[in-house]
Amino acid sequence: CECGKLECIEQIELTVEEYRRLRAEPTRFAVKPGHELPEVEQVVERQEGYFVVRKTEDDASFSLRMRNAEAEMEAADEFDHAVVNDHLEEAVSEVLRILETA
Repeated sequence: CECGKLECIEQIELTVEEYRRLRAEPTRFAVKPGHELPEVEQVVERQEGYFVVRKTEDDASFSLRMRNAEAEMEAADEFDHAVVNDHLEEAVSEVLRILETA
């Protein structure tokens, strides 16, 4: 599940081709039914076992988020640790390792 909930460990079975088709548009994600966030996502497709959602962020919000991300990356060397959240399970594991050694 590609929902934004940190505690979510649900899995969705997709073929490689299904996932490629889904992610061909970078604003689309697969989520378990009930995991969609109506304030920032719209369900655009319903499949057996999962929904395809499209992020509905406007251009101004996206631009602000990108500017904030650039500033955060520029400041990365000011911190003891940097965790890139491109794979949720890996990012959570890394944060837990950091906390264990603190």
